[in-house]
This record gives sequence, C-alpha cells and structure tokens, in this order.
Amino acid sequence: MKHAASRALYPLLLALIEGSFACTPLDDPDDVYEDDDLTLEIGQQLPARSNAPIDEAQPSADPWSCIPGPRPILPPPEERPETVTYTVSIVDWLTQEPLTGLTIKICNRIDALCSQPLATLTPAPGRQISFPLPARFEVYLTLETADHVPAIYYFDGPVVEDRVGGLIQLLQPTTVGELAQQFLATQLDLSMGVLAFRSYDCNGAIAAGAVFEMEPNMGVPYTLINNSPTRSMIPTDTSGIAGYANVPPGAFLARGFVADTDREFGIANFSVQALRFSIVEVRAIN
Repeated sequence: MKHAASRALYPLLLALIEGSFACTPLDDPDDVYEDDDLTLEIGQQLPARSNAPIDEAQPSADPWSCIPGPRPILPPPEERPETVTYTVSIVDWLTQEPLTGLTIKICNRIDALCSQPLATLTPAPGRQISFPLPARFEVYLTLETADHVPAIYYFDGPVVEDRVGGLIQLLQPTTVGELAQQFLATQLDLSMGVLAFRSYDCNGAIAAGAVFEMEPNMGVPYTLINNSPTRSMIPTDTSGIAGYANVPPGAFLARGFVADTDREFGIANFSVQALRFSIVEVRAIN
C-alpha cells in the first residue's frame, strides 16, 4: 500500500546511512508499505519502548512469563520513530571471522524479490555492523558475499526500537553440502532453499527450549545443537535455531512452541527461495 507521508522517510534514512556505507536509494520513494497488514494477520507483537537497545543475547530470568497473554494492538506507524539503529555481527560459520565484500540490502516486506531495495550497504569488515532501519513498516535484509550462500533475514514485524541482534553466520556452499551429508544424511538439492528459525522469548532474548512447526510442512528437519545440526525437530539450545533443509521455493508460515508445555508462543510468515538461506525470527507475545 502507498502513503504520501512516507516520502519524508527516505532522505532521513539515506542521510543516516551515507556516513559509513554506500547506498542505493529506492527509485520510487512513495512505494512503501505502512499498514502492517502482514503483521496484524499473524498477531505479531512489539516490545515496549525503552531508552536502551534490546540486546538479544542477554538471557531472561522468566523467558515465557507472557504466555498465555493478550495480544495488544500494534502502535500506529505515526507513533513510532522514523528510524532505529540495528547492530549485528555477521560472520563466517567456520572461522567466526567478519566477512569481506559483504553487501546488505534493506528491502520492503512486500517486495518479495527485493527488486527495489530501500538501501544497499557495503560495510567495512568488522565484528559489529550498525545501520538504520525504517520503523514504520516491515523490512527484511538480504546478505551476500562472493564466497557464501546468499541469505535472507526476516524480522518478525517492524523493528521499532534500537536493537543489538544475535549473531548471523553465513555458510560457504561446500560447508552447507558437508553439513547436510554428515549430520542430516541427505544430499543438498540445489533447486531448493535452506531455512533456519530462531526463537525469542518474552523479553526479546534468543531462547532455548523451543520447537517449531511449518505450514505447509516440507523439507528435512534439523535442530542446531552445540553448533552442529541434528536431524530432528527437538528443543532449541541457547542458539535458538532449528529449521529445514531442501525446502521448495514458496510462501510459508511458522509456529513456535515452548517444548515443555506445548504452549504456542509466536507465529511468523516468510518466503523461501532456491539457493538461498532464509533466517526467520519467531518472537514471543509480549
């Protein structure tokens, strides 16, 4: 959907980025999504505003205390800040070293192929990367280097306050194939995609003890345990990661459940593309 007021957002967004990154602006700055239909359809919740950034790596004393609970209405876009700062570490899976030649595109959620990125970033290698995100509509990221499988990172709803994200690990093609054969006993299908869910608790921290269901249910399930995939959908460890390999391209919906009580804590929708690694946040009600 289009909204004339969005025209003022992009000069600010791009001005904030230009100090550290090379950027490509959206050709048509009016073509943005502000009505949050995607979010409202799945009951996505937003954390309360605070002065300090949410740190997703900080453990929570009572991670699932908000379940069950009411699902408050989203704040209207005009009550959110125009931009927030997202800080994240993006590294190689094997070496845990920062990536060279990384390109990050910020994409409107309704632009499924990111044909008109809102901004294109080329950060210098570093342990942490910080950049602004629009807060008044939903976005996702594409992450690419010459040596790694391209990745798509889906936020679970608009990012409405400064956030320090959890570690994102990109894999080289040979690493993906070796992991699939060694731990999942399957051959990687190059016409399919690989999918990873990450569980977040009531306080916005990456959470252990979650399991996931996908609709429609396709692919080879795995759970990341001690940084190695095991071929089954079992409760997540402190990485919060489980998913599916060899998922056909298409649109899907994921549900997260607290493993020991079978309580549903979150829902997220996303797309899978061939030869892409999709990373999907599934966040608890709060």
